[in-house]
Amino acid sequence: KRQANLLKGKQLLREGKLSEARECFSRSINVTHAMAREVIQAARAQGIDCLVAPYEADAQLTYLNKTGMVQAIITEDSDLLTFGCKKVFLKIDKFGNGLEIDQARLGMCKQLGDVFTEEKFRYMCILSGCDYLPSIHGIGLGKSCKLLKIANNPDIIKVIGKMGQYLKMNILVSEEYIQGFIRANNTFLYQLVFDPVRRKLVPLNAYEDDVDPETLVYAGKYLDDRTAFQIALGNKDIITMEQIDDYDPDVSPPVQRRSHSSYTHEKSPYLKSIWNKDYNPCFTTKIVTNSTPLLEKPTTRGIERLINLKGLKLPSKMLVAKRPRHEEASEEELLSQYFSNSKKTKTEKYDENQQLFDGTSAVCTSQDSCKNKDKSCVQPRLRNKFATILQKENEKNGAVVVPGTRSRFFCNIGDLPETISKNKTEQPLQDNEAD
Repeated sequence: KRQANLLKGKQLLREGKLSEARECFSRSINVTHAMAREVIQAARAQGIDCLVAPYEADAQLTYLNKTGMVQAIITEDSDLLTFGCKKVFLKIDKFGNGLEIDQARLGMCKQLGDVFTEEKFRYMCILSGCDYLPSIHGIGLGKSCKLLKIANNPDIIKVIGKMGQYLKMNILVSEEYIQGFIRANNTFLYQLVFDPVRRKLVPLNAYEDDVDPETLVYAGKYLDDRTAFQIALGNKDIITMEQIDDYDPDVSPPVQRRSHSSYTHEKSPYLKSIWNKDYNPCFTTKIVTNSTPLLEKPTTRGIERLINLKGLKLPSKMLVAKRPRHEEASEEELLSQYFSNSKKTKTEKYDENQQLFDGTSAVCTSQDSCKNKDKSCVQPRLRNKFATILQKENEKNGAVVVPGTRSRFFCNIGDLPETISKNKTEQPLQDNEAD
């Protein structure tokens, strides 16, 4: 596949399709152990421990998490949950925000229900298709979840054999698929990992009484302790088994990395390396976090909306939020202030917090969204004092408000649409006549 992507990328590059060629080239890259050694050496110089997994990194990380050597795992691979990892962080961005999945809270997921355990969750993942076994046609996460919810038989092999009956589907489960399911389940349970404390290969979980380790060659082959230790340190190429480095943590102790300021160690300000012979996985780190929540900029997204009230009665006075005004301002002062700005364009008026509001439209904001706002903030309203005063002044001259418009119009009786239609005139009212 890498070779095919390399040839395809070169062809796309000749055609000038740079973005598509880049994708093919990225899929053609083979990360060699020499590349990994460069990263290991750079990390080790900063006091960061690195451990090369004998087989899959997912199983190795899960083992470190289960034994208490790490608190959580940052990953983009959901297979860690299938292996039984206790806590993972997915979709971490550059600010450290992401999605936390805690296995202890798995039963709180409404889609899974409280009947799901770590075992049933693993079965669901395997049935829906995984790296070790493709799914049966038509069976995904939804069908797998439904099957394990309605099947009360604890023997998963019998449940799989009657999958079609449970789901009321025409499904034929072959013996080959059942054997593949058993191998996949055993691989998730007993894949070999490296224990940095005992410095030897061990299964991810302890073998059950009815499990013969000799039959689990597909879950990893045992290596002698010395070879496994050299692979874990990154000294030996896991493909060619060639010795490419001679790092020895017992002769050259790893750099001790001082803990972060937001973390405090119970006994020492330094975090011990996993290669230290005095390292104890039960010697945990107490995490001290800042309890003060981060301040977030308030937003009105999804709260404010413009509502057309054409043909509807206005709400009661209790629902009308009024804009605070100085009591000293008289109607004459307000009018003079308004007419002094009358030469402004309609866009400028709208930008000034929509100072003209008529009975045909309103801004509705939930009361909760205004609780934390500053007192100087302009409160939402249905009509302001300017509009009320202008209406009073024009009513003295016999003017009325044209209904069904989004702007406030004041005109004479003869200019109303009804009068215009009676006179059979086709002159429409324009918004700029309101000015």
